[in-house]
Amino acid sequence: AEYMGVSVPSDCIGLVIGKGGETIKMLQTESQAKRVQVAPEDPKDNGMRYIYVEGDEEAFLKVKAMIERIVEGHQRQRIATTGRLPNNQLAAKKELTVPDSLVGLIIGKGGANIKEIMSRTGAIISIPPNAVPGLPDRLVLSLIH
Repeated sequence: AEYMGVSVPSDCIGLVIGKGGETIKMLQTESQAKRVQVAPEDPKDNGMRYIYVEGDEEAFLKVKAMIERIVEGHQRQRIATTGRLPNNQLAAKKELTVPDSLVGLIIGKGGANIKEIMSRTGAIISIPPNAVPGLPDRLVLSLIH
């Protein structure tokens, strides 16, 4: 068995571990790695923590992909709530007004269209749930990084 490491921003380590360790256990089980373990915090690592994977390369790549999805989801959420990129720079904002009657088309059934747009472009799009009374349009906010 080999040991390989994945670096993770320190503010995401709790998400990777999960409540009661459930996420890290799931990573280990689904990847079929022998062990997935978080390295102790080291001030020299500049805000990053390492997660060590014991297993073959296929298991490592699965764990790495799952961790990247967790981190990316956290970073997207952070950008959406703070308007700041992981390096703390402000994200580029673009506001569009969309006729209220067309918002449903943009969102799509079960959010399928908007998820596809965000997936393809990397933008984070926020649409308020309701139009402002008396106005025919809704303000759609997208953050591009």
